[in-house]
Amino acid sequence: MKRLTDRSAIKTFLFCCIVVLFVACQGTKSEQKKCPLGEPTPVYSSDYHFVNRHFFERDKQMSEERIEFSDGLYLTIRQSGCQSIRQDYIFSVPTPTDENNQFWVEESIRLFSQLGRYSEKFYSFNQWSNKIHESKSEIRLTEPFTLAPGILVKIDRIGDFETTKLIVSLIQQ
Repeated sequence: MKRLTDRSAIKTFLFCCIVVLFVACQGTKSEQKKCPLGEPTPVYSSDYHFVNRHFFERDKQMSEERIEFSDGLYLTIRQSGCQSIRQDYIFSVPTPTDENNQFWVEESIRLFSQLGRYSEKFYSFNQWSNKIHESKSEIRLTEPFTLAPGILVKIDRIGDFETTKLIVSLIQQ
């Protein structure tokens, strides 16, 4: 009888090992699945005549791109997300002497329009500029606002005496 118990114990042990191995492999496979929206890619490159300097770095589903345009505009684009995308456009602008909520919304409109004028390829920035313009009286700093179905915009700024970082976030829901 003891021999039968030893065999049962061995079978139970092997069964448990197989279950643990199966569960562990399942977790690994699901972690290795690719994002349905792909990895972040650069928006600009140093190949464009209107770009003086360009830097792009990606770490899995997050990226940071820094661009210095030939007209003096400085922009950082941070992208993140797998199921939904978030893009933060961080503009370096001179700190104004008189600022309010409307100033920063208008500045966002102007800067997105400027991005759209660099090349026909970037016409979508004009569309975002127009969408922000259509809702400018309703947009409040630091508060996400539904700009289009499934897309929020959030405008914020971080400033000091000389330079302000204007942050325009496009967030997919």
